[in-house]
Amino acid sequence: MKVLQFTGLTLTEHLSDRERFIACLSNQIAKPGDAIVLMQGDGHHRICRTMQLFDAGYAPNIILVGSADNRGYGSYPSRELLALLIEEGVAREAVVFDETGPHTWAEAMRAVEIALERGWQKLLIVSSPHHMFRAYLTFVAALREQNAELILYPAPASELPWFTPTAWGIRVELLDQEFERIAEYGKKGHVATFAEGLAHLRWQELEA
Repeated sequence: MKVLQFTGLTLTEHLSDRERFIACLSNQIAKPGDAIVLMQGDGHHRICRTMQLFDAGYAPNIILVGSADNRGYGSYPSRELLALLIEEGVAREAVVFDETGPHTWAEAMRAVEIALERGWQKLLIVSSPHHMFRAYLTFVAALREQNAELILYPAPASELPWFTPTAWGIRVELLDQEFERIAEYGKKGHVATFAEGLAHLRWQELEA
C-alpha cells in the first residue's frame, strides 16, 4: 500500500472496504420512501426517530415485524412499540404489524417480502447508530436472497447518546459487538460484505 506524506501527517492512499462503507453509510441522507422500517431493539428509543420521519411525511407507512421479547437485551415486545406509535397519532392501518422476526435477519427478510408484496420500492431503516451498519448490511443480504432491488435509506436515531449507560449496555461498547456479529453472521450469508454494501450504495445513488 502506498503511503503519502503531508507536512508530517502520514496517510494511506487506499482505505479498506470496511472504512469506506462506514464513512459512506454514516453520511447518507434520509429521503422520502414508501415505508419506514422500525427495527426492534434499544428499548423504546427508536420511536422518536420513527415519529420524526412519519410526521414529516417521509413515508406514509411503518413496518414493524420484530418478535423478540428480551428486555435485558433491549428487545422490548413490538406490541409495546405499536401501542406507542398509536399513542403518538399513527393510524393503526398505517402500520404493517407482523411479529415474525426474532432477530435482525428475520426482520429484514420479512420487511423485504412485505415491500415486494405491496409494490414498494424505497424503505427507510430506523435503528440505533451502533446497530445501523449491521442492519443495513443485513437488508442488502436479504435483497440478494430474494433477488430484489429496493432502495434502502438508513435513518438512524442519531440523537441517542454513545457513552450513557443503558440497561443493556453502553452503545459505544455495543458497537464492537456489532462488527463482531457482522463477521460472524456474514459466514451464514445473513450479512452482506462491506464491498456489497458499498456496491448497493453506489447503485442507488448512480443507477436506481
